[in-house]
Amino acid sequence: MTLAARKKLYKWICYVALMFVSVILQTTLFSHFSVLSCTPSLIPFIVASIALREGVFDGMVAGLVGGFLCDAIYSGHEGFYIIALCAIAFLICLMNTVMYWKSYGMAVLDWAVLIIVMHFVHYCLYMLANGEGSIVSLLYVIPGELLATLPFTPFLYMIIKKTERSFEELED
Repeated sequence: MTLAARKKLYKWICYVALMFVSVILQTTLFSHFSVLSCTPSLIPFIVASIALREGVFDGMVAGLVGGFLCDAIYSGHEGFYIIALCAIAFLICLMNTVMYWKSYGMAVLDWAVLIIVMHFVHYCLYMLANGEGSIVSLLYVIPGELLATLPFTPFLYMIIKKTERSFEELED
């Protein structure tokens, strides 16, 4: 294995470990912290940040890993989060070819778009098709999830940024 491949593997081990720690915190400690009856959802922000900072391939891999973890946590619609997070990570990468700013503000914007699109697609595919819920419930969930997760995003973004930079420095 070449040195560059080994560094990429170590970087991805760090990213996957961050996702696993986030899932553990999300299901244990953060499940008691709710805003508008919604608890923090950290995986979509991690996927959006990795897609923003790393590019298309790494964003899709992050979407795949994050989607697998979200499908494991939120059962009922197996495969939805894998497809949704991969597709939206790809869209974030396309969007950032036009607006190329690798900053915390852009990561928050990408994450907010990801949450809105993902919940809207989920609503249309599962709730509307089955005659369950109303659009008001969708408009209630999105702000709650955004507000519940927002306080944790600076720390997650800092970890992702430092991980990326530390492995870039090793390459130089």
